[in-house]
Amino acid sequence: MWRTATNLVRRHHRRHALEQRLLRRHPTTAVALGPDPDDLVDLRAALLRLTERQRTVVVLHHLADLSHADVADALGIAVGTVAATLHQARARLAADLDSSRTAVDRAGRPPTPPVAAIEPPPSIDGATP
Repeated sequence: MWRTATNLVRRHHRRHALEQRLLRRHPTTAVALGPDPDDLVDLRAALLRLTERQRTVVVLHHLADLSHADVADALGIAVGTVAATLHQARARLAADLDSSRTAVDRAGRPPTPPVAAIEPPPSIDGATP
């Protein structure tokens, strides 16, 4: 299990180093290659708040691309336990990431209001629907 996680981290660092070298060689053609770095910081912090089992199951399933059965075999747990752990971990990640998005962002802008809170535009003749 730890060997798999170690290999995943090494692969990530190699890929990141390659991206950085390419960006230095071709700065004029550089485009956004992935998510916003601030979002990655939030995701990393949220992952670290998971329990060790939740984090391991998430990494093996989503990053190592293992099936539920393969994760269960690797950890010596039941397939149903993998599914339940993934469900709990995803719920916790969603709650953590949602709470970080509802706070004022790093630039000091307030969060975008939910769709229900946005007033509909007035009709053409000025009458409200």
